[in-house]
Amino acid sequence: MINFQDPQVSVSRQCRLLDHSRSSLYYKPVEIDSQDLALMRLIEEQYLKDAFLRISLHDPTFAKTGLSL
Repeated sequence: MINFQDPQVSVSRQCRLLDHSRSSLYYKPVEIDSQDLALMRLIEEQYLKDAFLRISLHDPTFAKTGLSL
């Protein structure tokens, strides 16, 4: 992995050698909001019912949930 303390090889060089983006070293994931998770679950359920239909967020199915977009 990346050694931030190595005086011989810079962090940038280590990233290039490992084919790893340097910006991803500093990325801290953000927790997903429960309302977003609920909306994603509804979209997935609708998609799994009929994968060939287009899903519209303006569909009455989603209006009944009370979730705001």
